[in-house]
Amino acid sequence: MASRYFWWYQNTLWADELPARSCVLLSGKDEIAPAAEVYEYLTQTQHSTQQKEGSSSASPPKVLWYPKLRHAHCLVNPRAFRDVLNAIREFAKPQA
Repeated sequence: MASRYFWWYQNTLWADELPARSCVLLSGKDEIAPAAEVYEYLTQTQHSTQQKEGSSSASPPKVLWYPKLRHAHCLVNPRAFRDVLNAIREFAKPQA
């Protein structure tokens, strides 16, 4: 079982620890992760990062928010799946 030794409190990843050109997909009706709180945190982080002039930090992650989806339903929802593929294509392009 993959989750046998998995504890959320031991696996925290903060916005400033995400690699450049990251994408975070959140489902509003997720039964496992507190998606609404994560969404609020990430969008506040985006806003504060954009407000800092001359900030040398990496760009904030792209956040895809689906308020009506449940955990992992992005894999079976055509719109969400398309958005994920588009994000992958966008990040796969060479940086200018």
